[in-house]
Amino acid sequence: MNLDLKFLDSFKLSTTYVTNYACGKSENNDFFVLTDQGIYILTLRGDLSYSFPQFSCKKLFMPVSTYAACENIDIDVNSFSNYVERKDLYELALTSEYSVNLKHANKLDILPLKAEWSPQGLIDTTGCILAVLNSVYSLELYVRYVNKNEIVEYVTISNILEEVINEAKQKWESANRFSIEIKLRQFKNRIQFVSITGFTWGHKFKIGSIQHCTLFVGHMNGDITVWSVPEKLVSGQNWKPQILCRYATGLERIVTLHWHQTSEFGGGLCFADVSGRMKVVHITNLNKPVANVDNETIFWNEPDKVAIDKITVMEHDSYTFILAVKQRIILIFGLDKNGDVFGQKACYVDDVYITGLHHTGNTIYVLTLPGIFTELTLTVQDEKIKVTDKKISLKFDMKKYRTHGCFFSKNFAFFGLLCQQWAQDGSRVRAIEAEVIVFQNLEMKLIDSLWNNPSESLRDYWDCLEVLRITCIREKRFPWLGISPDLNYDKLSIYHLKLLRQLAKLSEMVFNFVPVVKNYDIKPFILTHYLLQIKLVVQRLKRLLAQKDLSVYQMRSIDVQNFFLKEMIAKNILAKSNVGKTFIDDIRSVMEVANEMRYPDTMQCIWCGENILFIAYTYNKKFIFLFQDSKIS
Repeated sequence: MNLDLKFLDSFKLSTTYVTNYACGKSENNDFFVLTDQGIYILTLRGDLSYSFPQFSCKKLFMPVSTYAACENIDIDVNSFSNYVERKDLYELALTSEYSVNLKHANKLDILPLKAEWSPQGLIDTTGCILAVLNSVYSLELYVRYVNKNEIVEYVTISNILEEVINEAKQKWESANRFSIEIKLRQFKNRIQFVSITGFTWGHKFKIGSIQHCTLFVGHMNGDITVWSVPEKLVSGQNWKPQILCRYATGLERIVTLHWHQTSEFGGGLCFADVSGRMKVVHITNLNKPVANVDNETIFWNEPDKVAIDKITVMEHDSYTFILAVKQRIILIFGLDKNGDVFGQKACYVDDVYITGLHHTGNTIYVLTLPGIFTELTLTVQDEKIKVTDKKISLKFDMKKYRTHGCFFSKNFAFFGLLCQQWAQDGSRVRAIEAEVIVFQNLEMKLIDSLWNNPSESLRDYWDCLEVLRITCIREKRFPWLGISPDLNYDKLSIYHLKLLRQLAKLSEMVFNFVPVVKNYDIKPFILTHYLLQIKLVVQRLKRLLAQKDLSVYQMRSIDVQNFFLKEMIAKNILAKSNVGKTFIDDIRSVMEVANEMRYPDTMQCIWCGENILFIAYTYNKKFIFLFQDSKIS
């Protein structure tokens, strides 16, 4: 994918960033952003009537959990902290996982360290679960929830650390009879055994009729636990993640993990520890009560004390590449189709810290701390990995900024950059408010992408519509430029009518901004809306009339929809829209059958008691009247 970036908009979040790779995109196009105060969830609004040339998204703030292991392992650190050696007391006071509830110690600021979205479909068939790890090593799962007042919030559905503690408590002995030395040692061992220091989601699969997803969790003592997370169907469901196994890696604190699926119920898990070592294991039987872990392979065995910040896997042709980011270095391991390593390469990117990474195909986009954006292209020649690099200009002054992550929209219509300015405050430098800078990808032909959309659904194309809205307002032009003015609406698909309805809505919004209107090569919104409704009604009626048995509800539905088609004919919508044979034949094919049917009594409105068809007629009449007064009808 070629990139030509141009500044589009920016907005502030009134906080500061505390980590790199501080953002992530879900499969249903929500974004999270990690800050020092908590997590922001950004959702594209998709409001084409919004008349300001600003990036439009809903910003939902979610505070980070304060749950900590040291308060829940049945050993109170305050019961013996006054009796330990000075060195041990310093360790207790200065180690975050030990000192959360330590008396006479400064209160800790608990921060989000990492977050990651689950695959789509674990909540209400399309929703994603957000897993968040905090700075006292507690991992919680959150889902989007709309309460009875229609207020959207993210609520906790599970605390994985709590589940680990409950599992471990079955083997713990009472610590009250221990000596001070043993109690201190047990306190540390228990925290290291349960504390979660890294995680990653696996892939989604079915067990029976229920969707499941695996969650791989790394612990402070070097162990890895594998969890099965079922889909959550209803709010009252008895829902709980199940542990499948615990595996001792022989490494130190696990900080980074990445899962790569290779079969329906198995794959490879890459993980690295705080000392910089990395391994890969093969895990199978994820659909069974106990998962199987084998074939451990060492990929980086040198404990160079440079932790691996990020691991990801990309596939191209018949090759698989494992990418491991160590501060300013990207380690690339090449695997052939048999899974054997055929080569490795180290890439140095600008000699500064890498803060963001994205890959597609054989291309890697790398963002560094001062805002230098680089495109790396991977190829294989004679079983050797070749890397070519190209700088991508942001066309934006980044001198005062430091970056903390980046993201692309689903269709590469825009590129988001997480950054913040730094200012001199006396003898120290401090961060100013966190900022999100949005760039448009000029290489993306928005209308062409929307019109030739292979999925024939706008659900995943709101990024294109949002960028189109902003550019049309700023350039004072209509959005349909590039679409043929001689479109035959009579032969358009339902998807193209849906797209034209959105473009017509956007056109009417920007109409007042366009200085000179020489021509208007699109039908008004209301006409396009009616044509689409006719298509949808005909489609539904054909499906209902093809059934052998119909319920009372379905009969009433046919009656209402048939009434709607009669109204469209009576109001002369087809003639006003200048459509012909296809619409007429479709309407006739269903009305010939629907008009011969006998229907149950029409339902009454539960509020006013009137016939709902009469109400529909009155509403429709007012709607047509408004249309006739429209300035561009």
